[in-house]
Amino acid sequence: MSVLDLDWFESFISARTYVAGHSASQADLDALRQIPAKPNPKTHPHSARYFHHISSFSVGEVQRFPKASSSVNFKVLSSAPPAKSQQAAPKASAPPPSAKGATSSTMPTHD
Repeated sequence: MSVLDLDWFESFISARTYVAGHSASQADLDALRQIPAKPNPKTHPHSARYFHHISSFSVGEVQRFPKASSSVNFKVLSSAPPAKSQQAAPKASAPPPSAKGATSSTMPTHD
């Protein structure tokens, strides 16, 4: 799942109520699905307003949202961060400064 670039979206939504057109549409649901958590109103006030507004629609209202009147290309981060239940792979440590140029026997070499 893609994750919306919240700093970009903050600027994008600052002068809009909806992402495409003058009423809620499927594009708004697409945007909402790409926001991983409620934005902080102190750092992203427009995104927080938008999140609260779009989240306030009932299931029945959401089911009647029309398709977007125009195409919207959101700036997204490459992918969602790993779920908390998944453990991240340990990061490889960098060689100590004194070992510059040395290679580890476990590291593949590219000839």
